[in-house]
Amino acid sequence: METNTEAITKAISKAKAHKPEVVASAPIVRQEAELPAMMQPNWGIEDIETTDLLVPKIFHQQAMSKFVADGVARPGDFCDNLTGEILCKKEDTLEIIVFGAFKTLITSKWDVIKNRFEYLETTTVTPENAREIASLPFVDEKTDGTKYKYSLYYNFYCLIPSKIEQLPFVLSMGSTKTQAAKTINNMRYNLVQVLKLPPVAKVFNLKSVQVENDQGKWFGVEVKEGRNSTQQEMLRAHAWYVKSQSQKFTVVEEEQQQASNTYESNEAGI
Repeated sequence: METNTEAITKAISKAKAHKPEVVASAPIVRQEAELPAMMQPNWGIEDIETTDLLVPKIFHQQAMSKFVADGVARPGDFCDNLTGEILCKKEDTLEIIVFGAFKTLITSKWDVIKNRFEYLETTTVTPENAREIASLPFVDEKTDGTKYKYSLYYNFYCLIPSKIEQLPFVLSMGSTKTQAAKTINNMRYNLVQVLKLPPVAKVFNLKSVQVENDQGKWFGVEVKEGRNSTQQEMLRAHAWYVKSQSQKFTVVEEEQQQASNTYESNEAGI
């Protein structure tokens, strides 16, 4: 006679041997409703070209900068000079991907009443005027006592990775930031000529650093090579580069006007 133990053992063995029949289910087909025409992207802006857009600048705030005076930002913050948005706080690192550059000459005139140089005009450096601009002195005093100051600025077209789908920015660097601008140029040259990589293969890191001399303090910029750019970032940067070669960008220039009148460019002796 079969014991309880033997019966249980047989039942377990039978259960293990049994393989339930698997019935293949029909694949699930997701039917996505087609969006109405008005909900589709990329319509209604066919007439807009890059010349119709305002490309903002990365405005590095100083003690007397507009957005600091307005209470929007602090000295050392990086801001969008069109909207005032803080792109990077002074204690953080701002990532940029540079895809092009151009140079400008900022002319300022001495204001005897305000006792400082005031912004006068911006001239884009071209092959036609480059030699003449290179021969200009830093400060030129005319026979009638009028004084002009000529400051060369390096302007970099760049994308901010955290805003990769938005418009590019222009980063303008001159005066005390000339050394940082040349550092960016060295890194761009090294990527292309030495490493044989695209000029946008690396992200560059910008960091606010406080600079001090016997006349006061202001914020400069420290530049370092950062991480590798992603494929999406490089494709986006190249697309904007192609546009910049065929269409002129309209750049918001107020930042340079303001910068020429700040402590950094006057009281610091630059």
